[in-house]
Amino acid sequence: MKKIIIIGLFVVAIKATQAQQQNVLSYSLQKDTIPASRDTTMKDYVSMQAGQMILVQHEKVSRLTKDITMKNGTVVKTDGTVKTYDGRNLQLKEGDRVYMNGMVEGPARELIN
Repeated sequence: MKKIIIIGLFVVAIKATQAQQQNVLSYSLQKDTIPASRDTTMKDYVSMQAGQMILVQHEKVSRLTKDITMKNGTVVKTDGTVKTYDGRNLQLKEGDRVYMNGMVEGPARELIN
């Protein structure tokens, strides 16, 4: 009987850990993202760091000097604003990322036009 209870608690603990990991992975503007595939586009991204926009490509970091269009049509501007493929405008916050496939990661807030 004790073994069954211990095994049950172990299974519950594993499921709770998996649920937390899924919540962390999906922490983004869910309605503003496109399901990401695990390819090279997840290594390359644009991010807001120390109030400046940076571009990370092929593990090299450089300053974003001009607007960049992602694969899905999302446009990231040098001032940290993002125009999504469906026409909405977002403002990136510190640490937010936009991957090359257009997925936005982080608590970017929607701007009112």
